[in-house]
Amino acid sequence: MSDAFAAADRFLMSNARLLERRLFAALFLGQSAGKVVDVLRGYQNEDGGFGHALEPDTRCPASLPIYVEAALQALATVGTSDERMVTAACDFWGG
Repeated sequence: MSDAFAAADRFLMSNARLLERRLFAALFLGQSAGKVVDVLRGYQNEDGGFGHALEPDTRCPASLPIYVEAALQALATVGTSDERMVTAACDFWGG
């Protein structure tokens, strides 16, 4: 591991949200993309949308389209999906 990569890893582990740490681990450390899905479950609301500051520039607990987009982007980034999660998000979006 290069010094710069190790420094980035240390920075993320000590400063980033769990979602970013899991994205990094899946993309660069060979860890399971399923861990990203697990984190996203914590952001998904009962209505199928996502909330709770999934998009870090906002702090709304309610489901918002921008949070659905952020969740789907996270799934696409690590090349995985979760049928139940995505179906619920689409139901929210089209609701």
